[in-house]
Amino acid sequence: MTWILRDGQTSGKGYAATSASMHLVTVAVSLRQRGCALTRDDQAAARKALDGLAVRLLQEGERRGRGQAVAAEMPDLYRVVRACPDTLAGARDKALIPSRAQDPAGLLAGDVALTPRGMVVSVINRQDDPEICPVEACTAYRACLAAEAPPRWSEPTAPAFVGVDRHGGASAAWSRTP
Repeated sequence: MTWILRDGQTSGKGYAATSASMHLVTVAVSLRQRGCALTRDDQAAARKALDGLAVRLLQEGERRGRGQAVAAEMPDLYRVVRACPDTLAGARDKALIPSRAQDPAGLLAGDVALTPRGMVVSVINRQDDPEICPVEACTAYRACLAAEAPPRWSEPTAPAFVGVDRHGGASAAWSRTP
């Protein structure tokens, strides 16, 4: 963890603490998949070391990371939407991408209303091009969910955007479960 924060990038600079944390999770999962007996104590020790190093960086006034992400341009949006597979997960992702929802995991299906002018979450307007229209994407996603998942995932108390497991089925992995 020290090396990742100090000079882990190929540029010789250290990663931001949040990126280093993601690396820690990735390493832990990879080790377990390879049959290593990694205990919670092992991972907790690494997490504690990472947290201590991150605090020290803050105390030294060093800020890392890219900061605010730049807005996606329209060609980028089309490429991302077109890269989504024709699956339940792909339909969900297409519905999330154009809407740029801040916290889709906390939304319930009853929190999302489709209107003639658009999709009401906070304010999401209908787009002229149906390929990148969040209302069209949400409509397609909800239809796919209703067709492929048990009825409980279509109830108003279900998450608006459900997790999709590795087998392509709806799961409660994303937040409040019905």
